[in-house]
Amino acid sequence: MIKGQTIILMSIVTVVVGMLIIFIGSAFLSSGKTDSDNNIKVSTGGVVLIGLIPIVFGNNKSMISVTVLGAIILMILGLHPVLPGAYLKLLNKGNDLRCK
Repeated sequence: MIKGQTIILMSIVTVVVGMLIIFIGSAFLSSGKTDSDNNIKVSTGGVVLIGLIPIVFGNNKSMISVTVLGAIILMILGLHPVLPGAYLKLLNKGNDLRCK
């Protein structure tokens, strides 16, 4: 029988290998080293979110701006579940500090 830790390790390895394949593929395409001699220009860009700190990269100014917009949207979506509860806690603390 397979242990739960083995399944978790296999899923983490699968995700990391998939990310590496995507990164290597986009780097290969953006370098222009393809088999065909067509005049195809490939723009790449990406964002890595470490917590709420975005690291944005790309090879084209317009692609970087699109990636920054995507990073902002992801940061808002990441904060959305947290903000209403924090706001309510601040309101409740204000009520507790009233003078009697």
